[in-house]
Amino acid sequence: MAKNRFTLLLIKKGIPKDQVLKSGLDKIALDDDFYLHYKPMSAKAPKWIDTFLLGNEKSKEIFKVRSVSAIMLFTRNYEDETRIFAIPFGFGRNLINKGVIEERFGLVTALSAIDKDKLRSIDTSSLESVLLNSRMQTSALSGIANFYVDFNRDLLKSVTGRYEKGDEDGTLSGRDSLSFSSSANYKTIVDEIDWYYEEYKSGKYKDHFKWIDKIQVIKDSSFVEKLNNEILASINAGKLDKISIAIPDIVHWRDLDHFKFGRQSFLEDVDIQIVRNQLIRKDSDVTLEEIKSRKIYAYNEADDLLGSWPVYKCLYVDLPLDNKQYFLNEGTWYCIDVDFVNDINEFYMQVPLCTEKLPDYDTNLEDTYNTNLVNTDTERYFHMDKRLVKADNSTFEMCDILTCDKKLLHIKHFTSSAVLSHLFNQGLVSAECLKDKNIRKQANKQIDRGFRLDETDSFKAENYEVVFVIAKNNTPKRPDLPFFSKVALHNVALRLQLIGYKYSICGVPYTYVDPNKDKKKKKGKNNATRIIKE
Repeated sequence: MAKNRFTLLLIKKGIPKDQVLKSGLDKIALDDDFYLHYKPMSAKAPKWIDTFLLGNEKSKEIFKVRSVSAIMLFTRNYEDETRIFAIPFGFGRNLINKGVIEERFGLVTALSAIDKDKLRSIDTSSLESVLLNSRMQTSALSGIANFYVDFNRDLLKSVTGRYEKGDEDGTLSGRDSLSFSSSANYKTIVDEIDWYYEEYKSGKYKDHFKWIDKIQVIKDSSFVEKLNNEILASINAGKLDKISIAIPDIVHWRDLDHFKFGRQSFLEDVDIQIVRNQLIRKDSDVTLEEIKSRKIYAYNEADDLLGSWPVYKCLYVDLPLDNKQYFLNEGTWYCIDVDFVNDINEFYMQVPLCTEKLPDYDTNLEDTYNTNLVNTDTERYFHMDKRLVKADNSTFEMCDILTCDKKLLHIKHFTSSAVLSHLFNQGLVSAECLKDKNIRKQANKQIDRGFRLDETDSFKAENYEVVFVIAKNNTPKRPDLPFFSKVALHNVALRLQLIGYKYSICGVPYTYVDPNKDKKKKKGKNNATRIIKE
């Protein structure tokens, strides 16, 4: 018997059936229990006939098509609850009201039903500085280990694999919805719905895929609104201890001279208190519209605009709520498993602190800081910044500063999670490359005697220490980092430990004050006002 491909959606608990679908739909009564809801649509020609065929009338008539938007709802009564399911056809999903779909229903169901060793494809988002979406497919059915998923960093968005149900087998794909093939009709498909719901409720996915609960993207618009209201209340009340602000992109500080926000011009850096002071008014509270529309601007010394970012995308929020932990990171809300949060924070507090006594970061240029550091003790420090080392067909930066006792200092002024991700990855790539004797020989061509690396086969990584130096306003030795930056460091640290290196972290205060700030403020006042109004 021929099979059809179906998409199954689960409606959230507590939502009445009459609130699932949009208003104004027609329906067809298939019998007393089943109705097909649909949106009437007139036939029309595709747009390319006007744009490419220049409105050819004969083509308009021949290729006139009618799209399908239809959906069926199924109410199922179980022992302890009643649940509503939806099966859309064509563009039928657009007939459902926003916020009523049970998120991750398809993903959890598929992972519970699919054989753990018969995965075909997975979609992930990697949490570094930004969400990096990727799809991995295998030529043969495989277990999750063959997909190179980082369980502490990657969000599993969807999965496809093979499953068995009695004498039958097939392919399931799961995201928020569940996709499957079946020869069932509208009267018999309820048996399959019941089976899939049983798999969803079973929790069997936790046997092999429990890690998917560590980090979840919040997509429910009504709940996102609730979280946004929480941070707005905190901002308006001046409770800023869980809110920070940073530019979400990598900023080239060699080019950047100052920031501007509102009436505040020529800022060396931005912080949440400055932003709040500019947003707050006596007569009304800060609104979501304001923090989404008002922008922070970055300029070079000539007062040319380098970039701008909405305040909302620059916010980093740590929000405990209802015994759960939520984070706002670059405009996206996440729910994080509390145990995972505690594990990451505990790890970070155990990261060794570098014993190196480094000076304050009192410049706006990384190269200047590195040069000044080397000049404090040329017998101890060697300047490696911009000395690229060959590795196969590419090059890499070994470190910023190399010490005589084999510390590899990687130094960055903290401005965003993106900068820290770059810093941590730089340290890891360097450490992995230096395990190769030939690459160490290449590196030594650029290193003065007394600082050179071991070129023998007996190279011991444990004799070397990878140090992440982070310059930040008013920072202690252990700087306060955004949660996802701690996750990134955790992943890098585990890898460094695995390949034998020591690692540590070192915070240094960022104390740079532009000596010409007042002069530039007067000079660029009019221009600054003009740009901000734009």
